[in-house]
Amino acid sequence: MGGRRIGGTKGVSTVLVEQRAGIAVVTLNRPDALNAVDNALHAGLIAALADANRDAAVRAVVITGAGDRAFCAGQDLEEALAIGRAGVNAWLERQHPREIVANLNAEVNRVLALPDTKDRFQKAGVEPTGGSPEDFARFIRGEVDKWGKVVRDASIRAD
Repeated sequence: MGGRRIGGTKGVSTVLVEQRAGIAVVTLNRPDALNAVDNALHAGLIAALADANRDAAVRAVVITGAGDRAFCAGQDLEEALAIGRAGVNAWLERQHPREIVANLNAEVNRVLALPDTKDRFQKAGVEPTGGSPEDFARFIRGEVDKWGKVVRDASIRAD
């Protein structure tokens, strides 16, 4: 694997990869944006992890962030704002392929159904509930509609 640069625009790589003694060190390289995940960083990270997975010499992967202010701020909100409401579903599908979501969802539901898990949540005052991605989408749509009305009725505006 060696030292590689992946993804990016304008000659700046968004993901850097080094291999050290069987460890792939993957660095998110957008320190000016607190290493927020945009499309280029997302694609570079997926490529770097796929490469590490194929490389028999890699025994472990460490993911770190460039700069000294943040490991990763999460999704790049500037990029997300540019998508618009109509493009959200297609964008989410690119970010989270259905097969991966279905597998993760099945595992989360399995763990939530375990008696020990239920007991731990209940002791913390939480009732664990599973469901499908479609259930969650319905819940989110309801929340957006409910709180969107509150925002509109109160004439709340973003600064």
